[in-house]
Amino acid sequence: MKAFVDVEFSEVQIEAEDLIPGWGPHIWPEAMRFHQMIQEHNQQKIKQEELPERTSEEKRKAAAEQRRQKTLALQRERDLKKKEEDAEKIAQQLIEEEEREKNSKSKKKN
Repeated sequence: MKAFVDVEFSEVQIEAEDLIPGWGPHIWPEAMRFHQMIQEHNQQKIKQEELPERTSEEKRKAAAEQRRQKTLALQRERDLKKKEEDAEKIAQQLIEEEEREKNSKSKKKN
């Protein structure tokens, strides 16, 4: 592999020198810089394509969490309302029992 790279390196420098005199020694650094720019561009493109997916996934999770919180709040509200209704029923029963006791005591006195 090293031999191949060495030969390729020399051939590219010769071709560059033929195209533009004096460019042979500068071709590899320039090619590497260009190659890195292309790689960075591709990576940024991939990140940009992934971003909407992550954003939509985050939105979906946030919406699910909101639904869960809303459901929990509704359940707490229903539980509280049921407890209030039960308390009212018990209070009404106690009032009725007290009235019956008063009525039965007043009938016994008569």
